[in-house]
Amino acid sequence: MSTQGNGSFFDLRGVSKIFKLPLTNPFKPRGTVRALDSVDLTIPRGRITCLLGPNGAGKTTLIKILASLILPDAGTILYNGEPYDRVRKRALGKIGLVTPNERAFYWRLSGRENLLFFGSLHGFRGVELRRRVDDVLSETGMTDAAAKPYRLYSAGMRQKLNIARALLGNPDLYLLDEPASHLDPLAREEFQSFVSCVLVGRRGATILLCTHDLEEARALAQEIVILDSGKVVAQGERHALLNAVTTKRELTISYLGDPPDVWLYERRSDVRFEGPGRIRVSFDPERTAQDELIASFLAAKGRLLEAYVSGDSLLDLIKKLRGDHA
Repeated sequence: MSTQGNGSFFDLRGVSKIFKLPLTNPFKPRGTVRALDSVDLTIPRGRITCLLGPNGAGKTTLIKILASLILPDAGTILYNGEPYDRVRKRALGKIGLVTPNERAFYWRLSGRENLLFFGSLHGFRGVELRRRVDDVLSETGMTDAAAKPYRLYSAGMRQKLNIARALLGNPDLYLLDEPASHLDPLAREEFQSFVSCVLVGRRGATILLCTHDLEEARALAQEIVILDSGKVVAQGERHALLNAVTTKRELTISYLGDPPDVWLYERRSDVRFEGPGRIRVSFDPERTAQDELIASFLAAKGRLLEAYVSGDSLLDLIKKLRGDHA
């Protein structure tokens, strides 16, 4: 991987962070936890890199280090090929942080008033500030809700405002820390479309997305870094990394009556009956979308009750990459 500024936004080498645990017994030394353990990774410019790992893996700690909220205990960080500690003030203006932290907003103020305040912190004033706020409200679809107090916003609206705040400074890199964790399926789909179409497609931004959701990583990521217990387990292109451990997934279909004979015959080698009114269909998501399977079932006059996809969990993926066989 490149360590030059023209190919990567950040390069981390041997980055570690240790936290002291709260003192519970004055007669015993304070314990410690190693949140990051000699992490090496590169965030390539103009791409979506997904930092994938379970809760407690160290993802948020890494995000906070890149956002300069905390400092690492060891290791080196290059920003565009330069030592990060030397260019930190200049670099922070190019970085937008999005977290699910609702306390970062003023609940009694409207969405617009919140953005006007945060925009002033970016140095915008007067007409320029109001125009900038109008632009980001429009871009995130929040114009109609801009006058409503923040406390009345839904989870999806709060996350949109969070993104709008990050857009104010027109950053080149977005650090997204579990951005869809409180969103319903429809809002999650809208958010994923916004990231890929607006942030990357229209703005040409670089994305570091932290998540523990394997399906979110599969939907958005171009590069994947898997973090477990503060260590990098694997990293690489999404297709190569995920296909190395799993290709097939299963669509479980619950139905009334009998499944369509023609539909069953076309997929006879991939279908398994799970009991009355339920079948599982194995498919390769790189070749066939789950929506296509569902649509074909309905087109064949199948009486669908429920459909959901299952596959390897994040834990299964990490075990395979580590070579665990238990």
